[in-house]
Amino acid sequence: MKALRTMVWWIVVGILLVVAIQLWVLWAQKWMSFFPTSTRANLAGGEAFGICELEIPTTDGQKLVCWWRPPDDGRATILYFGGNAGTVADRRIFLEALTGSGYGILAVNYRGYGGSTGSPSEKGIYLDGLSAFDYLTDTLSVEPRTVIAYGQSLGGTVATKVAAERPVGGMVLESTFTSADAMARRVIPVLPLWLLMTYKFDNIGRVGRIACPKLIVHGNNDETVPFTQGEKLFAAAAEPKRFYPVNKATHNDIFETGGITYLESLQEFIDSCLTGDLWPAP
Repeated sequence: MKALRTMVWWIVVGILLVVAIQLWVLWAQKWMSFFPTSTRANLAGGEAFGICELEIPTTDGQKLVCWWRPPDDGRATILYFGGNAGTVADRRIFLEALTGSGYGILAVNYRGYGGSTGSPSEKGIYLDGLSAFDYLTDTLSVEPRTVIAYGQSLGGTVATKVAAERPVGGMVLESTFTSADAMARRVIPVLPLWLLMTYKFDNIGRVGRIACPKLIVHGNNDETVPFTQGEKLFAAAAEPKRFYPVNKATHNDIFETGGITYLESLQEFIDSCLTGDLWPAP
């Protein structure tokens, strides 16, 4: 009888331990995925580039604070999704470089970021991306095929979701990882905690189903998302596609390191999405 009680006690302890680990993983996956800056950033001179602020409603009742600049005639519109920290204001110089060439911009602050309401989650940021695309095409009257979904790091997961479910003209993934599992294995390689995660961020599973032209950009010195993950995304992607490695670039300085050469190559890709002349291989 004593042995039975001991066995039952250990079973209860084991169950409680598993439950505790599961609860911790559910909490930790959000804590490790999102680092929102909730403060609403001002345009800081963006008005000179024709940028204004919009509030976009989501399908589940949130309000997204976004930066908007309409395209010049014949130009594409970049639907921009940033990384897991800061706000769209942190990419102001990059966005202004694109608007300076006549491209339209709709840069999205996810829920919980930059004055947007709500709290971020995987499902939530997908709703943000799809709601932003629908507002861009339905309310702002931008032709869907002239929209280029651009995702940086975590934003690549939103870009792949939008490109998989909406008729975008092209997609750019900058410094984007393959999946949440792959990143969890990198951060915590010893314990198989990824088996308990509910966040998937399955970019590598979606990218093969996306028909539009794709540009995958990655720095070969990326300290956060290994360069090999960019290569794997490219290998899994359906044609037409192009891989653009940026020599000496880390996770957050693709534009700064790639400079005018990268900007010109990006513009060439964006323009080719509209004309139907696919970006030629080097």
